[in-house]
Amino acid sequence: MVEQLITGLDHIGVATTDLSTVLSRMTDVLGISTVLRERNDGERVEEALVSVGQQYVQLLQGTSPASVVSRFVAVRGQGLHHVALRVSDVEQAIARLEARGGRCLPPLVRRGSGGSRTAFCDPRDLGGLLIELVERPGR
Repeated sequence: MVEQLITGLDHIGVATTDLSTVLSRMTDVLGISTVLRERNDGERVEEALVSVGQQYVQLLQGTSPASVVSRFVAVRGQGLHHVALRVSDVEQAIARLEARGGRCLPPLVRRGSGGSRTAFCDPRDLGGLLIELVERPGR
């Protein structure tokens, strides 16, 4: 039997131009808790995770006009940016994906929120949907 590398949904990524306002509205209106807010200079974003059961909604705001999130918002507007799947081992998940003809976007392994290790699958291989693979520390 093949080991199950994808273990569940990790988060839904939402691109915004005003993270503070959207975060405040989500916590006030929906009553959900912020579990993390940080700046990721490597990806040029400020981000926040709000807890929804065992999963998260990740709010992203570009910190530079050159960031992927800023460019996304400029072209497509605010809204769904990506779906993140939790994996037990990001390198094994990348290898399995590539062995089946899929591709990941460089750099292959990145630092994600809260010390996670991540990779993004090429959306051209998956019907236009950007999928992030997330390996969380200690999970």
